[in-house]
Amino acid sequence: MKKKLALSFFVTLVIVISAMIVFPSFILGDPAPTTPLQWSGNGHYYRLILEEGNNIPWQDAKNAAQAMSYNGKQGYLVTITSAEEEDFIIENLGLRWYSSYWIGGYQQWESGDSPDEGWCWVTGESWSYTQWNTNEPNDRGDYIENGQEDSLEIGFAGSITWNDSSSEYTRYYIVEFGGFDPVKPRPLTPYDWVLMDLNIDQLVSHYGPTPEGFIKMIYDTILARVPDAEGEEYWTGQLNGNIFSGSQIVEHFIFSDELGKKVDAMTNEEFINFLYEAFLSRNPDADGFESWVSYMDSGASKSDTLKVFLYNEEWFDICRMFNVNGDV
Repeated sequence: MKKKLALSFFVTLVIVISAMIVFPSFILGDPAPTTPLQWSGNGHYYRLILEEGNNIPWQDAKNAAQAMSYNGKQGYLVTITSAEEEDFIIENLGLRWYSSYWIGGYQQWESGDSPDEGWCWVTGESWSYTQWNTNEPNDRGDYIENGQEDSLEIGFAGSITWNDSSSEYTRYYIVEFGGFDPVKPRPLTPYDWVLMDLNIDQLVSHYGPTPEGFIKMIYDTILARVPDAEGEEYWTGQLNGNIFSGSQIVEHFIFSDELGKKVDAMTNEEFINFLYEAFLSRNPDADGFESWVSYMDSGASKSDTLKVFLYNEEWFDICRMFNVNGDV
């Protein structure tokens, strides 16, 4: 037993010494610079935000970063897209081995996603380079309801690796000042609606009470992404021209090539939850959930269920608040 403990201590010591050699500031704790530092690899500036009051949830950190600028460059939560960029951050910004920090990765939530699917950068850059810790991401459901660890942190468990974490947790954060202006906003997914307890009035205010706001909302709630300019213009035109109703466009989105396969793979229970969260901004009541699942179990298709689901005053009221025709 003593030999095993001695061996374990020796291995740990070797790891710590190795880390001190490779990333001495990460272990020994050099002060964090108060002025952004420039990396020659891309010309961007970087800063670790450690001031009092900045230990905050992911969404607040994202908003705070986007409110910053430096040398004419837009701020946003850092997007780490190469090993070289990550080395610069670890070696120069004053990160601590015992802390975790928010960075600009997030998981677009859709029913059925596995922990390693759907990850994106806030800037829309390609998601290719990763540095996950062992057995991460894992969407650990024993920490938060539904296992929704959909925000990215660096410096997990005393390492310089990444971990998927709940956006509700509080962390300090790293800001990159680069060439993405304006930065695309993170979509408000159905999970965000439920998590933040947003009501319909707040959602209409967020998107704007117009057909264009309606299109932005359904891109977020159904496709879980920001609309491309061409798509937003096209579908807004379809509404304004009374060519399609809001309900008809919703049906097109749900069974589109982009989302159709995931919808097909949903169980009846998952599909009903998706409809409530995406269109009514709430969790289903017990009676309603049981009734809809029973309806589908009796043989109703997802297409038929959607049509019947949208034929109700709660949905029509939402459409009217956006000045949109909600006819099914």
